[in-house]
Amino acid sequence: MTSTPAPTSDRLHVPALTGLRWFAALAVFLHHSAPHEALPGPIARIMGAGSNGVTFFFLLSGFVIALNYFDGAARPTLRGTWNYAVGRLARVYPLYLLVLVVVWVAVDHGSRPLRLVHHLFAVQAWHPSLVIAYGINPPGWSIGVEFFLYACFPLLALALRPIAENTRALVAVAVALVVAVFAAAAVFHLFRYGLPATDPSGAHRWLYRMPATRLGDFALGMVAALLLRRARRSWSPSAARDRMLSPLLTWLPLAATRCCSWPGPPAPATTPATTRCGCCRRCCSSSA
Repeated sequence: MTSTPAPTSDRLHVPALTGLRWFAALAVFLHHSAPHEALPGPIARIMGAGSNGVTFFFLLSGFVIALNYFDGAARPTLRGTWNYAVGRLARVYPLYLLVLVVVWVAVDHGSRPLRLVHHLFAVQAWHPSLVIAYGINPPGWSIGVEFFLYACFPLLALALRPIAENTRALVAVAVALVVAVFAAAAVFHLFRYGLPATDPSGAHRWLYRMPATRLGDFALGMVAALLLRRARRSWSPSAARDRMLSPLLTWLPLAATRCCSWPGPPAPATTPATTRCGCCRRCCSSSA
């Protein structure tokens, strides 16, 4: 019996992913490395958009998992789904828990145990308060989002299974996801522009750190993986063609990540600096 989600039988090696991870990590590092206000305009804008690397990592997660586990997830078994869940948890949670406990003891001195509960279960990103979401170990919010995306992967695989071999349908889904992101960003830009990151009704919560919103990034990565697999199956083997195809279909998600960023102007000067935190332009400039 095939376990699910099991790795696909025709795993694809995509060397371009190594370079993409490097650029995304560099973007995040630059974003948090220094204050941007004193830098020249173009440089400040590039560094201010560096947290798009976080968005790209969510998208890359869907790409890699679908590339290796889609076939098994699309035909689920109870044992296989259990193995998938345990495998994902074992891969991420032990280190996450270790860092969380160390920071809680060393920095928070063991205070505020109720806040710790949200982080132990990795559900802090769902909380409306930025103090809870970014408390104790601030980068940990993204791990909570990853856990949610991992849990949704088997369901997304089932939803995409009927069109997994239909290139036009996959492209249509990808376009629909990008349009949906633009539409959501436009709504927040028009009606909730300038709200600080601490405002629970602002774009920072609903477009940036809300796990459900990140399903679009994750699903877009899955679609890109299916398109790559579809292309390689339908084309005759060619080393030269593979060298062109792999970077093309792996850079497409990165381009989509940048296009999905809302190119709004900087946040109003009246927004207190203490309410700002790193977020991408999808926050409709509610934070820098």
